[in-house]
Amino acid sequence: MIIHVLGDLERPQLAPEHVVAELFGLTDSEALLATLLANGYTLGEAAVRLDLTESSVRTYSKKIFAKTGAKRQAELVRLILKTVSLLGGLDPPLRDPQP
Repeated sequence: MIIHVLGDLERPQLAPEHVVAELFGLTDSEALLATLLANGYTLGEAAVRLDLTESSVRTYSKKIFAKTGAKRQAELVRLILKTVSLLGGLDPPLRDPQP
């Protein structure tokens, strides 16, 4: 029997932090935390990842929720996914439209 040990795998990123910052009027630090939360990190995991106390992360998250209007982490994920997917739909067409 072979056992695979998985380390700290990078989770797929929904959107770059600078895009999240611009879209929702967040500071760079808030956007980084919002991106981590939207990628499924808990507040505790994000605190460790950012080398902050959980109290600091909680304060940042309250600001993020106030600025985005999200009430919970799941709602934040949906909001970021929806916004990013809508922006993806704004890409120019692959071929020129017929005159």
